Amino acid sequence: MGYQVCMTDVQAVGAGLTVSIQPPVNQSWRVTLIGSDQWVGVAPNAVPDVTAAIFDGTLAANVLRSTDTRGWYRRQNLHIDNTNYLRLTNDNVAGANLSWSAELTQYYGTGTSVVKSDVQTVGAAATVDIQPPTTEDWLVTDVGSSTWVGAAPAGVPNMEVDLFDGTNAARILSSVNTRQWEAALKLYISNADYLRLTNSAGAPAQLGWSAELLKYAGAGNSNVRSDVQVAGAGATVDFQPPNGEEWEISMIGASVWAGIAPNQFPNITASIFDGTNASTIQTAGNWMLNGHDLVIHVSNTNYLRVLDAGGAGGNIGISAHLTQRYA
Repeated sequence: MGYQVCMTDVQAVGAGLTVSIQPPVNQSWRVTLIGSDQWVGVAPNAVPDVTAAIFDGTLAANVLRSTDTRGWYRRQNLHIDNTNYLRLTNDNVAGANLSWSAELTQYYGTGTSVVKSDVQTVGAAATVDIQPPTTEDWLVTDVGSSTWVGAAPAGVPNMEVDLFDGTNAARILSSVNTRQWEAALKLYISNADYLRLTNSAGAPAQLGWSAELLKYAGAGNSNVRSDVQVAGAGATVDFQPPNGEEWEISMIGASVWAGIAPNQFPNITASIFDGTNASTIQTAGNWMLNGHDLVIHVSNTNYLRVLDAGGAGGNIGISAHLTQRYA
């Protein structure tokens, strides 16, 4: 006889009250959808009248809000365990039936949870790093904050998200721009190349993230290929796997952005390059692949070349992981 994997549920919650999606102490779950029988907003952009927060029993960081559309128009991918779980708030003036779709991802008994989600209090303009130990690779699937910024329904968490190598940073998400906030996040990090979150608010806030362990890599055996490189003025940088490796790139960022907020993009031109010919897949002034999910498969023969389109130089970064080693 097997055991239950479907953790989906519906609960009646009073007006303004909360319910927690909290696995038992020996289980990890992945939440893929949140709903309610009470919705808010103007069709076709109405959303469930719910606020969802990563919660540790004391601190809470919102990843979804009923006043804003950010994150609702995609499948959720929120990793929780008994320590860092989800708290749902019924924002409606009446009682509501709140629901969630979830699956068991790990039964670990006396072992260690694969969930690496967390919430921390961060001072005004201060930072916190999401940095795995040297023996682990993580995948970050969402971020949130207790403070949001922007006019509803276009508000976003009041935070900046950078790929960081300990010295150089390339911006992935900006609190003053809508770019990528609606996309499902797939940010691959290791001890060498990780995420730095900045609280952009003028007061302390709770910053949180959803993350899972990808593998116990062992020192020197990481499968994360995320990287930050310094590009000279008007120069290009290549993200090229060594011979015998293939990568999947899930995000491109830069320290310099162009355009007018809230529609600024990284000031780069990205191309698939075979050593001779280049085919453009992303520019600083267009939405294609700048506001949506990004999946680029590259090899030593056909790889990613990124141009500093601003002409002043800057840091360019990618989120990537190894998909195959065949030599």
